Amino acid sequence: MSHYVLPDIGDGQWIYRGKRYCAFELGVNQRFQGMTRELGDHVVYDKSDQCVLGMIKKEGKKFRAVLVVQSQCSYVVKSLREAVSVVPGMADQYFKTVF
Repeated sequence: MSHYVLPDIGDGQWIYRGKRYCAFELGVNQRFQGMTRELGDHVVYDKSDQCVLGMIKKEGKKFRAVLVVQSQCSYVVKSLREAVSVVPGMADQYFKTVF
């Protein structure tokens, strides 16, 4: 059985807290596990592996979801909610191709 650990997000603001994955907006000058707002406005975190899985950056009226381990793998979607939900699937797809 996996143990899910909710991270301390400091100045961040929660946008999603699911069983395994969660997502939050970074504070203005916040750094979280090496991630800053230069890379994305929002962090998608894997509570089981206790690591950043992806970043989400607002682009106009859309959101770019980027898998942290493979930045060439990205999708542009219409909503922040959709961007949060697409990152775990991107990770699954990436790891199926690599391993």
